[in-house]
Amino acid sequence: MHKFFQSLFITALAVFAVAGCGAASPPTATPLLATPSPATPPPATHVSITLLTEPAPAQACMDALAQGTLVPDPRSGLALATSTGERMPVMWPFGYSARLVDGEIELVDGTGAFVAREGDVIQIGGGSGANGLFYACAEGIQVVG
Repeated sequence: MHKFFQSLFITALAVFAVAGCGAASPPTATPLLATPSPATPPPATHVSITLLTEPAPAQACMDALAQGTLVPDPRSGLALATSTGERMPVMWPFGYSARLVDGEIELVDGTGAFVAREGDVIQIGGGSGANGLFYACAEGIQVVG
């Protein structure tokens, strides 16, 4: 009889275990939220712009000062637009260059460093010379606004 109760006890435990668990519910799927990856800007596109430059490093520099907004110019590549609306083409120093970067023209010095971009107000040391050009000195170019 002892084996009978032991067997009945085991059966009862099994019934409780199944009844206690209830009907197995299907696992619920937890939606994965897509985490947007940080936007990686495309690499800058560089296009060279023809810039009128001195053929050799200057031995001396004139002592005048010109100021204006850096604007595209068909004659010198980049010119200064003065407050009166006059456009002053510039003979840029030896080694300077210009490039189009994402739709804007940038002025770059002889070492490849950025100097200014189209629309910046700059001051240029130098002086007026032949053909109505302003001859810029490398040491005298700075953004003022």
